[in-house]
Amino acid sequence: MRWSGRLRQADNPRSRKIYRCFPNCRPSREKDCPSPREIHTEMHSNVNARRLIAWIYAVLFIGIGTLSGVFFFRTYQEYAQYQRLEAESRQKLVQAEQKLKDQERVLERLRSDPDYVAKVIRQQLRYAKPSELIFRFED
Repeated sequence: MRWSGRLRQADNPRSRKIYRCFPNCRPSREKDCPSPREIHTEMHSNVNARRLIAWIYAVLFIGIGTLSGVFFFRTYQEYAQYQRLEAESRQKLVQAEQKLKDQERVLERLRSDPDYVAKVIRQQLRYAKPSELIFRFED
């Protein structure tokens, strides 16, 4: 006989004993109800199956949680690395723009200021006027 629900207590009027029976069991004779050992074994196997299923769900939940945590942690690290790269690139861009402004100022002075042109030629190219005398000291 298969157990299909909760146990209930039924009393046997002849022996005045209380038996644990199945819901549909009428305890007119002791043979009609399964033995307490059968009930215990059936209940114990059902409890074990439920515990096993609960443990499987718990392990799956923990595994999925761990994997998603690792995935999000790696994604966050990659995001932080891209933010650092962006900050470095912005800093390089600011430096390049400043250098460009300086070069544009120098170019504009070279186009418009003849005294500045003469100074640059003397310093960088080491030219001199015919009447000048240049002293060079080695460091």
